[in-house]
Amino acid sequence: MKKNYYFYFLGILLVLLGTVQSHAQINFIEHPVNDSTDGTCSIYATDIDGDIDLDVLVACREDDQILWFRNDGGSPVNWVKIIIGSNVDNAHSVYAADFDNDGDTDVVGAAYEGSPGIAWWRNDGGNPVVWTKFPVAPGFYNAHEVYACDLDKDDDFDILGASSNLNSISWWRNDGGNPIVWTEETISDSVTLAKSVHVADFDNDGDNDVVGAAITAHDVIWWRNDGGSPIQWVEFLVDGNFIGAHRVQAIDMDNDGDYDILGAGYIGHQVAWWRNDGGNPVSWAKQPIGYGVQNACVAYAIDLDKDDDLDVIATAQGGNEISWWRNDGNGSTSWTKFPVTDNFERPWPVF
Repeated sequence: MKKNYYFYFLGILLVLLGTVQSHAQINFIEHPVNDSTDGTCSIYATDIDGDIDLDVLVACREDDQILWFRNDGGSPVNWVKIIIGSNVDNAHSVYAADFDNDGDTDVVGAAYEGSPGIAWWRNDGGNPVVWTKFPVAPGFYNAHEVYACDLDKDDDFDILGASSNLNSISWWRNDGGNPIVWTEETISDSVTLAKSVHVADFDNDGDNDVVGAAITAHDVIWWRNDGGSPIQWVEFLVDGNFIGAHRVQAIDMDNDGDYDILGAGYIGHQVAWWRNDGGNPVSWAKQPIGYGVQNACVAYAIDLDKDDDLDVIATAQGGNEISWWRNDGNGSTSWTKFPVTDNFERPWPVF
């Protein structure tokens, strides 16, 4: 039987009640965006239609769709469901960027089964917006996650992907043109059951490095960008025992000016971060945040209590829970856990 999922969008749909004070618990009110979206695997928020408010993009695995929920304002916000892409088999991931440099926001999505692998939808404007689909990597099977950034710093957005079937972390260079020509470059094809990919300059040398998660190898790995054309990548292990590594995020957790790594371990039921201690190669120190997070799917860092440090929110699919951990500071940070909800059926993404 199909299961219906609400989804949370941090900062819009998680409404903070009252004055947020240091060391105070935050109260959240659930605001449904949609209660008939089957199998939400990924959400991303951005202003799609240029009306200066945040819309929500969703990848729905049961419906095989990439969706846009247009924010029409109001209190509570009125959301209008718009289908960007259909027949996206087991849609697993969605992201947005202006790929063709025409000033509006385009969309990239990933299909975990069958077609289209990875594809992008060009925003052709209009009211309603017209979307035109183009392939990026139709043979990138079991695409679990996509991400976009200017990896080669040529002033256009490239695409990165993690494939569980191919054990691959790859990127597609945006070579311009109309339609855009994409050139695949493999970063690694030995990331066993790759689940996640993210980008940051970990060694502070001015270029973009890559981090990925391998769920069955229990690995968190980063690849140093050594430049060149094509880019040369050097692999380094961050942690080889993060059981069921499912999701990674690159972010400066301790506000020391370099990028750290935040992760969710699905099989190990754990949320942790790795402190970037610098060096050549970079040295990493694991800092646990929460144990017993049943089937931790996603961990996301944001300053929830507005005390100028990063807190963490995570989904526990096996426990039907969404929780957050308050960053209490104290050196490498200590954490206090607070529930958001323990009655949210099999939560996956949070943003």
